[in-house]
Amino acid sequence: MARAGEEDLGLYLGRLASDPGAFDDLLNELTIGETYFFRTHEHFDFLRHQALPELRRLRGPEHTVRVWSAGCASGEEPYSLAVLLMEEGYGHRMEVHATDISRAALAHAQQASYSAWSLRSTGAERMRPFLRMEDKRYVLASEVRHRVRFHYLNLALDTWPSPESGISGMDIIFCRNVLIYFTRPTIAAVARRLYESLADGGFLITGPSDPTLAGLAPLEPLLTGWGVAWQRLPPGAPRSAASAPPSFPIRAPAPATPFTPPPLPPLPPLPVAP
Repeated sequence: MARAGEEDLGLYLGRLASDPGAFDDLLNELTIGETYFFRTHEHFDFLRHQALPELRRLRGPEHTVRVWSAGCASGEEPYSLAVLLMEEGYGHRMEVHATDISRAALAHAQQASYSAWSLRSTGAERMRPFLRMEDKRYVLASEVRHRVRFHYLNLALDTWPSPESGISGMDIIFCRNVLIYFTRPTIAAVARRLYESLADGGFLITGPSDPTLAGLAPLEPLLTGWGVAWQRLPPGAPRSAASAPPSFPIRAPAPATPFTPPPLPPLPPLPVAP
């Protein structure tokens, strides 16, 4: 309130309800927009080696894969997903949706202009062919940018899944380090809507800091070396005993070691697509 220049709580709440900019400022104070390209590479390896092959088996080789980055922040996550799908040969058989509650974050994401800090992970080298240097920042090529559709969405509201929201029938959902901001009742409601947003056989990836979804939605937990992924089982598929909460601690991926990255060398511009 003090930062916004307000002293009266009622007036401040009214301002939040009517002023998207004030609401975004509050979100920036309360949330941590920490992200970078191919963050937690184990999640992307899981998609490459397990989720995508299984989806190809279930849907057939011509299926258009639908992916949703829920809580996309400044865009590094959905752009990483788009690059992974391009690497795996999906090309024009992919839809990547990205949503966030912060309009400022969505505007940043659509600009697709990043500092070297967003490229600090080893996996970020995979972005190199799609970057060009512009005013000391790394700008993502339109070849990748045009494959991601950004939308405003408040996950806590029951406006999704629906055709109007663009969120339904997803093959893969990334909802990482978002649920930690919700109360338990809201987590339960969001978990159920995430389940309903998945197509049969679809996969959900949550963050290492997020609470378990066991018992909150009929999602099948998939135990991996880095933690738990979730799946909406196809009809008739047997459920495993792992549907109960695990009785042992799940090892989270080691956090990236903070460092100041050296400037990357300038990259040649990509050819202009016809």
